[in-house]
Amino acid sequence: MPLKRKTLILTTLIVAFISAVGILLFAKATSDIIRSEYGTYCTDLANTVAHSVDIADLREVKNEVLDIYRNTPSAEFMTAEQEGEDGYAAYLSRYSDLPHLP
Repeated sequence: MPLKRKTLILTTLIVAFISAVGILLFAKATSDIIRSEYGTYCTDLANTVAHSVDIADLREVKNEVLDIYRNTPSAEFMTAEQEGEDGYAAYLSRYSDLPHLP
């Protein structure tokens, strides 16, 4: 095999290897940036919600929901998977008089 061909093959392999490593490093860096931005966005969103919710109102609604839940006989409990079955609308109507949060 001539030296020129060997040199061409070796150069091609080196370029392919460097390209593959570059692509992998770029993908990792991009993934890290996306994760970091997502974490920052989620933290900002959680802080916004935490500052805009009135704890007293939330506690009042929670207590009313728990009262309704505790006073519902266990035989009458329904889950979201039972939506559309007989009695599901009546089950949900138990919660219709709850105060709405702004």
